[in-house]
Amino acid sequence: MKKKLLPLLLTTLCACTFAFGFTACDNDTTDDSENIIITVKYSLNSDEESYSVTGVEPKNADEVVIASEYEGLPVTAISRYSFSDCASLKSVIIPDSVTSIGEYAFYGCTSISELTIPDGVASIGSHMLYGCTSLTNITIPDSVTYIGSCAFLNCFSLTSIYVPSGVTYIGEHAFCNCNSLASITIPNSVISIGSGTFLNCELLTIYCEVEEQPNGWYARWNDSGCTVVWGYKGEN
Repeated sequence: MKKKLLPLLLTTLCACTFAFGFTACDNDTTDDSENIIITVKYSLNSDEESYSVTGVEPKNADEVVIASEYEGLPVTAISRYSFSDCASLKSVIIPDSVTSIGEYAFYGCTSISELTIPDGVASIGSHMLYGCTSLTNITIPDSVTYIGSCAFLNCFSLTSIYVPSGVTYIGEHAFCNCNSLASITIPNSVISIGSGTFLNCELLTIYCEVEEQPNGWYARWNDSGCTVVWGYKGEN
């Protein structure tokens, strides 16, 4: 009997040790509706003074709250692909400590409908919200100066968006296929817009604060021939 129990005890002990080792860089919360443990994963940054979010488990989590601190250090970034293809994700709470969000961070999050980017984030990375087909509302802070290529591509449900007055660059296909988007105001700070930025946005009226197209805007920035109002001064 003792010979049979010893391997079982050793297996159990090893399993516990293994589990403990992996949760050392995780932060668990519980979804009370189904008693599912949601684990946000963090990684120590190279400066060894802050952490980045690197993922979540399980991938079918529907709500995530990112901590502002982990192990006594601030959480300052969401890494590339952190929540990509989390198709059940409906809500993400991002703390003000986060100042950087990587490319593809929310790629393919088809259930997310609203998102607030905290003040201090400087860029909406390339493909960051690509394929967020249920996204209807996003709050972009005035700290943002850069909107990357394909950032909102295939956000079919997005009806309006605020482009902060400090934005200087909007990448190619940034709003491509946003076919519910009705209006957008381009501030006079924007000196570069890429090709096909508003491709297939048939309902869109573009309000430009500048009087005419700047030299830095790609010749095919308005491929779909959306209505453009130049020298816009008021509210749309």
